[in-house]
Amino acid sequence: MFKKLRNRRTVKRLQKEYEELFGQPFPDWMIDGADVAEVIPERGGGLLIGDAAAQARPALVGGDVAEFVDDAPNGYLLVGMWGHGVNSHAYYYCHAEPAGRVWLRLPFGGVYMDNDDTAAAIPDFFTRLHEFRQTLRARHMRYLITHHFSSGEILIETADGRRAHHSGTFLYYPEFERYFADIL
Repeated sequence: MFKKLRNRRTVKRLQKEYEELFGQPFPDWMIDGADVAEVIPERGGGLLIGDAAAQARPALVGGDVAEFVDDAPNGYLLVGMWGHGVNSHAYYYCHAEPAGRVWLRLPFGGVYMDNDDTAAAIPDFFTRLHEFRQTLRARHMRYLITHHFSSGEILIETADGRRAHHSGTFLYYPEFERYFADIL
């Protein structure tokens, strides 16, 4: 009982912090009923929540992407803030499901970053990402979406095997449907 209560408090703290930092309500779809608890990384500080797989192996740095893409079990979920040093801070959203994988390390919180500009961009980015993923799922498309600080890649594959790729900075330009208009 105490563990569930503690986990609810951690989720509430994350939701409150998101709302304070970004001026928007926390997107509930990010957790969507998942069984999550606080994730405590080996180094650095922040506020992360995740499922049991993320608690055992949080995918926090660029070197973790390949392992996450290849080995993360469906249902893997990691959400929140984490960082180390003076400028390696980010907002994370990592999720694995049968249709695809998302690994996002969006820059936020470092001393040399324009945190006001980024705080304005993050909620819109997440809204549009969610809509894009819903479109892909509805069309039975597979996807891989990664974004590491200032650059990202999106790979999608249609049900009939056609593939499309786009790379760039999606955080400030989340025009996903435009990037893939020819295949959607």
